[in-house]
Amino acid sequence: MMVVPPVIVTDAMLTASNVPETDHPEWSSSTTYPLGYRVIKAAVHRVYESVAVENAGHDPEEEASSWWIEVGATNRWAMFDEGVGSATRQTDSIAVTIAPGQYVDTVAILDTDAVTVRVQVSVGGSGVYDETLTREADQANLIFRDLPIDSAASISVTASASGSSAYVEIGTLIVGAIVDLGITETGPSVAITDFSRRNTDDFGTTTVVERGWAKRMGIRSLIDAADADIVQRRLAALRARACLWIGEEEYDSLTIYGFFKDFSIDLSLVAKSYCTLTIEGLTNVPPLPQSPIQEAIDGLEDLLIKPAPDYIAKAVLLIKPNGRVGAIMLTNSQIQTGFDAELDALRLFKPGTDDLLFEVGDDGIAMNDVQVNRIKAGTGNSAQFGSATASGSLAGTGAAQVVLSKSVTLLAPGSIQAVAAVATAYSGTPAAADLALYIDGTEVFSAGGAAAAPAVPLSGSKSGLAAGTYSVEIMFNGPSTMTVNGRNIATTIIYD
Repeated sequence: MMVVPPVIVTDAMLTASNVPETDHPEWSSSTTYPLGYRVIKAAVHRVYESVAVENAGHDPEEEASSWWIEVGATNRWAMFDEGVGSATRQTDSIAVTIAPGQYVDTVAILDTDAVTVRVQVSVGGSGVYDETLTREADQANLIFRDLPIDSAASISVTASASGSSAYVEIGTLIVGAIVDLGITETGPSVAITDFSRRNTDDFGTTTVVERGWAKRMGIRSLIDAADADIVQRRLAALRARACLWIGEEEYDSLTIYGFFKDFSIDLSLVAKSYCTLTIEGLTNVPPLPQSPIQEAIDGLEDLLIKPAPDYIAKAVLLIKPNGRVGAIMLTNSQIQTGFDAELDALRLFKPGTDDLLFEVGDDGIAMNDVQVNRIKAGTGNSAQFGSATASGSLAGTGAAQVVLSKSVTLLAPGSIQAVAAVATAYSGTPAAADLALYIDGTEVFSAGGAAAAPAVPLSGSKSGLAAGTYSVEIMFNGPSTMTVNGRNIATTIIYD
């Protein structure tokens, strides 16, 4: 029976690592973060997630309770975070070098899927230890013992995957010095404690909420009676410290990273005594799931070309308390690709109201209160709409006069289509009169004669126009007994 109190790895001890600490952007006091956005603080090697909209100027390390939640350690430091359930993960290999600055003789790699793990020890630049272990298919822990003891030693650990594109992970990496707790007796017991919740209602329906779990071990070791006091003092010193407990190296189930719950020493024999321990492992809780918003951000950032390594590409959905999307924001001046999105439905509401402005659903597209300047009208074409109106009365003079005009500007070669309506009135007997529609000085439609029609529609078009500004006019020629009241012109530009 052995126990390894771990050395707490500090920044100064971790002298090299091939795992970048770039999980998320570094927090900046000048940046406004949306709900669900994740940042890191490399100084403390922690990941934080925003729990507020428009989160600006709030240091995650100081105000995590109200503006941020702490997600866990950064990827580089996850294997040193003294927890179970988190892991350092990357492709090809994980390689670190540790200078503990104290006597250690053991390296333990827990919860790993590495194909091989190599441990090298050097002192003063000279190699003094080099061993590689191959992990068996059902093995999760690899332990290297009897390392050369030297406080100046530098320990390099390399965990390799099956190939350069395959992932490898290490749950926990421990370095420390073994403490012997005697010879493990036969018949140790192993179990787990499951923290999942099960509820059965009055109708017999059972619901299960999956939660974390922890290893548990009951073990007895044989020690020299003369060492009973020493063992008691050693264990008392470890009462509030997570350690690596090794019942037998051949069994992963008898290797637990956690605390002893209780222990007792039986002094019934003269030369030998029995030490009985109950060990409880740290709870194996998976990392906090990434929010859907952050997943969307990460997925879209993969499609964006960043102009600088520290550039934050924003592709953010701000979810309001009522479940609606409050905003969609995508910024990057150097987008060089695109992406597709599949939505069951899309609805846009007028800010602060329940007024539906735009909806895409199974029945097509519905829009309310829409003003359109230019729309796509087909391959190579686009249309631009405009209108002009007047309501004052104009009496005839017996000569042609312009009663309404509108300027239309073509940005490129194309044609102008115009539709007009004129409301007229007579006093006395109707007399002959003319109404005409002109585009760029050319008559495109006319109506004339003696009629009592209260409204006259006009329409026409002119094509082959170059880019430029053109006039669209309604001309009226009638007697003084006839007046033009309301009139309107609606124009459409069709580009070639």
